[in-house]
Amino acid sequence: MANAWRGEATIHIDGKDRTLAFTQNDIADLEDTLGGCSVVGILRKGEADSISFLRAAIAVGLRREVRLTPRQVGTLLGKEYGKTSVFVAAVMKAIVLALQGPGVAERFRQIEDDEQDEASADDDEQEADDADHPPLAGVGTGSPASAPQPE
Repeated sequence: MANAWRGEATIHIDGKDRTLAFTQNDIADLEDTLGGCSVVGILRKGEADSISFLRAAIAVGLRREVRLTPRQVGTLLGKEYGKTSVFVAAVMKAIVLALQGPGVAERFRQIEDDEQDEASADDDEQEADDADHPPLAGVGTGSPASAPQPE
């Protein structure tokens, strides 16, 4: 199972869940495979959905788990008709996290945890405020019978 906090992504290919992950060296190897094209340039130009790029990236990103050539990846992608965008998203996620360097995923998790803590604190604060200031009798109920009557 892929660990998103380490920059890994799961793809389902050849009937199996596989872990896609990149190091800086993997990205350099990918650029070599693509004839020196910059991976960052490909991502910036929105060309990550190029089949040549996609099959090469998946071959490099999976090599810790299984050795496939880009051509073999292309054959497997052909069996996954209509899922190209899913593969593109997984490749982009794993590459972007790898390019950010060590610790970025941990920082994302910390930001997410902080946001959850803030939301929880806001809820607690609202509950405490409600307890300190109970609603006035009959106010806000919409019922004229429950409204205070003049004497």
